[in-house]
Amino acid sequence: LGKIGVGTWAWGNKLLWGYDTSQDEELRGAFEAAVAGGALFFDTGDSYGTGALEGRAETLLGDFRRNLRDKRRAQECVFGTKLAVYPWRLTSASFVSALEASLA
Repeated sequence: LGKIGVGTWAWGNKLLWGYDTSQDEELRGAFEAAVAGGALFFDTGDSYGTGALEGRAETLLGDFRRNLRDKRRAQECVFGTKLAVYPWRLTSASFVSALEASLA
């Protein structure tokens, strides 16, 4: 991995960052520029996004990597994700379900 990573907290966060789906192509460009520049680590979380957009950052990252022209670079990308601790996510089974959803 390179010496720098990219955080995606704002991707999908309408409340704090004013995200709108019309920004997706701009985010794709940022992802592609980061990868081309050697930034291959992307930090995300299943709660990155707000409301109906929860998990949007993970969804965008998966889409961007799948559609990257340089397939070798796409395979080199590493995503680090975090699972939010919600009141309804307190059992091991609920965390396994959340992890499986993040990997999808």
